[in-house]
Amino acid sequence: MIKVAYILMLTLAFTACTTSLKSKVAGNLNDISGQQQTVAILPVEVTKKDQKETGKMLRQGLYSHLKASNFNLLERYVVDGLLKQNNLTNPADFL
Repeated sequence: MIKVAYILMLTLAFTACTTSLKSKVAGNLNDISGQQQTVAILPVEVTKKDQKETGKMLRQGLYSHLKASNFNLLERYVVDGLLKQNNLTNPADFL
């Protein structure tokens, strides 16, 4: 659960860097979901090779869960393309 919150905060922070719009980070997603926020779900950092599939499933699960909300979710291929374009292919390097 902590990793999900961490990913969401990273996602909101990443979006804030690419736009002049004000971004908010809230512990309760209902506080900000009604304001048409754009969210990019970043790849999950894994420490072991056997966690790679779990990281992909976590990212897909988070995407599926937030799809039902009022957030404007960026598609994973768009996020991955932007990360690759900016030479950010290793999640450990995001911070």
